[in-house]
Amino acid sequence: MRITLLICFLILACNSSTKEIPEKILQEKQMVSILTDIHLLKGKVSVWRKTQSVSQLQEDSLFHQLYVKHNIDKAILDSSLVYYSREESEILQEIYTDVLETLQKQEANLGN
Repeated sequence: MRITLLICFLILACNSSTKEIPEKILQEKQMVSILTDIHLLKGKVSVWRKTQSVSQLQEDSLFHQLYVKHNIDKAILDSSLVYYSREESEILQEIYTDVLETLQKQEANLGN
């Protein structure tokens, strides 16, 4: 009986697909929010460049404001992107699916 329980426990432990995200890596919900804001900001900058000059300094300042809003810095975002792309590529796909859905909802709300 004990051996059976031990074997079941080991099988369940080995099959556990939930990895703990390291402390300095952004959580999935944070990544969705930040990446959504980044794509919106990149879109704004792209549109602005069609009608006016946008310097790299201005663009850097806008991204700095975004990092402040989310209480992160570029290094944390970069390390999180590297982590998810190397270690959790399926989760990164889910994150980008959520980002796309969020952007689509915001686009739909613009029409209302």
